[in-house]
Amino acid sequence: MGDSSTPASDAYGDAVYDLYDQTVDAYDYLATDVECARLFELASGGSVLELGVGTGRLAIPLAGMGLNVTGIDVSDAMLRVLEHKPGGDRVRSLKADMADLPTGAGSDYSLVYAIFQSFFCLLTQQQQTDCFAGVAQRLAPAGRFVIEGFVPPIAEFSNSHRMRLAGMGDDSINLTLSQHDPVRQRISSKLVFLTEGSIRVVPWEIRYAWPSELDLMAQMTGLALESRWQDWTGAPFTKTSTRHVSVYRQHQA
Repeated sequence: MGDSSTPASDAYGDAVYDLYDQTVDAYDYLATDVECARLFELASGGSVLELGVGTGRLAIPLAGMGLNVTGIDVSDAMLRVLEHKPGGDRVRSLKADMADLPTGAGSDYSLVYAIFQSFFCLLTQQQQTDCFAGVAQRLAPAGRFVIEGFVPPIAEFSNSHRMRLAGMGDDSINLTLSQHDPVRQRISSKLVFLTEGSIRVVPWEIRYAWPSELDLMAQMTGLALESRWQDWTGAPFTKTSTRHVSVYRQHQA
């Protein structure tokens, strides 16, 4: 869910900015402290670029740990939330498309990362490959590109549809209604936020890629897979893993 670099995700971010943090909190596999510790280690003290920075869940604590952090996003509303959070002023934030990184985004980053499923918000294979290429041009010689993603949950769909309880509080329920298009590798969803006296429906779309497809995009742009874990603790990625953290570096001849 994260933030993307397409007009569709621009609308998504602007529509959900005030609910985004509590929505993310509903995902029990997220562990900000563990994620930040791993990203800090991978950065090796260098500059960091987050693609789809959103409201700064990771960027702000990483900046607080002493890293020079830049974050890009296409949603003005998300960036405003980030800028007004405590510590948000430590993050250099830019409105930019992660499929077409602007010159102002800088270069020589020790670490570029896209967490949650932000990378999949790029809705075509070309956009995703362009993102790899743009990152490769901006990495320092020993820099890393980290993508957190999921293994496409094809088996969860029945007749190309799925309904999932995304979160539930004392006075709220969040549902996700999804439709799967296997030809375009897209999942189109409606996020439904129910509270007493209120219903909000937000459209959201992603284009998933299999881990092997990501590896091919990396190879095409001069990067190579260094590590792939099941989660941020470094647990081994296996045939039963449903999520992955993939680390890419410049290919060494």
